[in-house]
Amino acid sequence: MKFVIIILIVLAVSKVTLQGSFARKYISDTADSICFNGIIYFFASFIFAYALKCSPPVIAFSLLFGLLTVIFQLCYIQAMRCGNISLTVLIVNSGMMIPILVSALFFDEQFGILKLSGILAIHISLFLNTQKNMVRLNLKWLLFALSAFLANG
Repeated sequence: MKFVIIILIVLAVSKVTLQGSFARKYISDTADSICFNGIIYFFASFIFAYALKCSPPVIAFSLLFGLLTVIFQLCYIQAMRCGNISLTVLIVNSGMMIPILVSALFFDEQFGILKLSGILAIHISLFLNTQKNMVRLNLKWLLFALSAFLANG
């Protein structure tokens, strides 16, 4: 266990040092920073997989999670730049419906009144938000917001 803690400390210090030196030279915007973090975490996942002797499915799911996190961050930033911020936040944060639906479909988890009322409340808030502000939706914003929704869920 002490070995893992030492590796964590070394990796954290290395990441901050590398990011600081690369930021001055190569990173010009937020998207570059997110991609840099994705690359660092990609290599870190292999180091941890080797040190902790993880099984191949665990490694695959951790890499998929890291990839989806980078995609989420990039799409979220772009959606907020080219569309309505409050509606973007609402759509992206409703990504919690995806695990609820997947658990019901694949793991036979039962829908209770609380889950159904939560999903209904999310849909009502989406409807009220678009009606109140009379938001004009453009295709570029919609694609980024839905991509961030899927990657976040």
